[in-house]
Amino acid sequence: MAERAVVVGIDDYRDQPQNGYPNQKLKGCVHDAVDLGLFLCENRAFDKNKVRAIINPDDATEENLRILLAWLADGAQPGDRLLFHFSGHGTQVTRNGLLQDAICAHDFNPITGCGVLTRADFFRLFGGIPAGVEFICTLDSCYSGGLLWGRDNEVTRRVRSFPLPPEVASKIEAARGRHVMRIALAETAAPLKRVLIAQALGDDVPVPADADVSLNGVSVSACAANELAHEIDNGIRGHPNGEFTCRLLQQLAAPSGLNDTLAMIVTKVARGLNDQNPQLSGSEDIKDRPWMEMP
Repeated sequence: MAERAVVVGIDDYRDQPQNGYPNQKLKGCVHDAVDLGLFLCENRAFDKNKVRAIINPDDATEENLRILLAWLADGAQPGDRLLFHFSGHGTQVTRNGLLQDAICAHDFNPITGCGVLTRADFFRLFGGIPAGVEFICTLDSCYSGGLLWGRDNEVTRRVRSFPLPPEVASKIEAARGRHVMRIALAETAAPLKRVLIAQALGDDVPVPADADVSLNGVSVSACAANELAHEIDNGIRGHPNGEFTCRLLQQLAAPSGLNDTLAMIVTKVARGLNDQNPQLSGSEDIKDRPWMEMP
C-alpha cells in the first residue's frame, strides 16, 4: 500500500492584474498547502518524500501540475491513499462550446483561457484510479468567476476568484445568459456524461456517448458553483489561510477529528462558514470513513 499527496498553493500569478482589483493578491494559499502537507505527515503517517508541495509560483505552471497529478495517479492500487489539494484562484473559461469552471495555474492567461485545469481534465488525469483507493481531492478556490470582491470596508477577507478583463468577462456573462452547458468543479467526483467530457476536451466522442463516468474518489470543494471562496488573515498558527482549509484543519485537529467520518467533518466545517457552502461528492464508502484513514 502506498501514500502519495500533491498539495498546491499559489499566491502570486504571472499575469496578475495590478489596478482596479482591491484585495486581489492572495496571502494564504501557500500556507494552506504547507499546513495540510504537515498535517498529513504528522497525523496520517505520510512519508514526507511522497508529499509533493508546489509553493513556488514559477513551479506552479499548468504543465507541471499535469506532470505531478499524473505521478499521483500512476500505478494506484486498491488500499493506496492519495490526496490532491489546491489553494489558489478559480475562474471560468468558454471552450468547445461549453462554459467550464477551472482552477488557475501560475501561468493562467485571462485573455486566452490557457493555464487552467477543468473538471474534464480531472476526469482524464484521475479516471484510471481503481476502486478501493482512498482518493480525496480538496479544492479551495472560487469557481464562479466574475469580479466580486467581498464586503465594503473589510480588508481581512480576500476572494479567490481570478479577475477577468472586461472583454472576457462579458463573453462569460453572455454564455450564462444563453444558458450554455456548464461543467462545474463544485462536485468534481460526481458522475459526468462521457459525451460532455469529450466535448470539453475537444476529443472525438467515445461510445457510448451518453454513459455516466464517475471517479473512484471524493471531491471536497470550498464552496458551491455559484459562490466565492474567501481567505482570512488570522488562520492556522495566526497566519493567512483559506477559510475552508482553516476550518477543515481545525476540525481534523479536534479531539474526535481523526475518528469522525469525512461527511461529518465537512458538515462541521460548513457550520463554521457564513457565506460559502462546501460541497462533498463521490464515493459513499470514502465519505463514510475517517479522512485519510490509516490501514
